[in-house]
Amino acid sequence: MTDNQRTPWLRIGAESLAIIGSILLAFMIDALWDNYQDRREEYEILLGLDDEFTRNLDSIEVSMQQVNRVVDSIDFLLNPGGIDLDRPDAIEMIEQAVLYSSFTTPPDELSGGIRDALLETGKLDLIRNVELRQALVQWPISVNQLEQQRTAVTGFVMQSLLPHLSSLGVPLGEIRLPTGRRLVDQQLSSEGLSARYAGLLADQQYLNLVTVRNWWALGTLQDYQDAAKRAREIVNLLKKEIEVAD
Repeated sequence: MTDNQRTPWLRIGAESLAIIGSILLAFMIDALWDNYQDRREEYEILLGLDDEFTRNLDSIEVSMQQVNRVVDSIDFLLNPGGIDLDRPDAIEMIEQAVLYSSFTTPPDELSGGIRDALLETGKLDLIRNVELRQALVQWPISVNQLEQQRTAVTGFVMQSLLPHLSSLGVPLGEIRLPTGRRLVDQQLSSEGLSARYAGLLADQQYLNLVTVRNWWALGTLQDYQDAAKRAREIVNLLKKEIEVAD
């Protein structure tokens, strides 16, 4: 076979290699672009999650303050220290303690919109950090525990504590709200009010109910502490990933 006969095949082979190389290069550029797009989307997701869980930590802190106020109020009712009901502020002190121990439940404001959307759309895999993905998947455990605790506490208060308070003649309609505003704007000067509160503090059934309420409050506080720990771990992982992405 002559050189003239070999030349077309060499040229065809070279052209074929060039075409294959161009296709592979195009695929590589496309893959690099897709990867760049994924990383940019991951970065935006990380920023959104960081904001979401930082706000969750703030909400947990507020809720823990409220639960601690409940515990302090119950401690006051169970150990009033021989408070003199003739003191000008005695009724208000008892009134506030009754309010926080009987009515106050922490707000249920833990958000999970971005996290939930990632699971629903299947985009959670865009987050490359396996530990962070697992922490996000497990986050609802804390949220569900808090919701169950809240539901149980509300049921106990509505079914047991408030009916007993009402049976003792406690003026529920005049008790202060947590914001400091009265349900009715008037001074607590009703005749016999001191006697009703004195009877409340001496009523063993009420004190037993308040003791149970305290158990619920301490359990809720522990749940919030656990949730805060999980949220803080997630925020720390997020910040590390954001720092790397920057």
